[in-house]
Amino acid sequence: MNATMSNKKIVGLAGSICLALGTFAPIISVPFSTLNYVNNGSGDGIFVLFLAAVSAIAILISRYRFLWFTGITSLALIAMTFFSLSSKISGIQERVRSDLAGNPFRGIGILMTHTVQLQWGWLPLIVGGVLIVVCVLMSEVQTQEEV
Repeated sequence: MNATMSNKKIVGLAGSICLALGTFAPIISVPFSTLNYVNNGSGDGIFVLFLAAVSAIAILISRYRFLWFTGITSLALIAMTFFSLSSKISGIQERVRSDLAGNPFRGIGILMTHTVQLQWGWLPLIVGGVLIVVCVLMSEVQTQEEV
């Protein structure tokens, strides 16, 4: 039983750390720069960073049921941001194609829009959120086994 308790704490804390670190990792690259989820304090990443901290505290004080909220909410925010950014990137690329039709510099414009890409920072964000949910599932399974 102690091994299971320590395993779920390790999984949960690893998820919280991944989630927190993922907010500072590059999620999108634009020419000559990258952007992270925290976005200098103005993005949803601040809320996800807060959820990571609350998750870590909940794990340390063994309040695992609260992780349903923090894990699902962080994954939902990450998913909404991912799909929103993907949609905006596609929209910009389509707009450049149509607005620059017939323009001799159209190729350069299209090339510049293709330099805007999603980056590797999504991986620790998703893994962190999933590990937090796995932690609460491990707690639920252990609770059912004890009954």
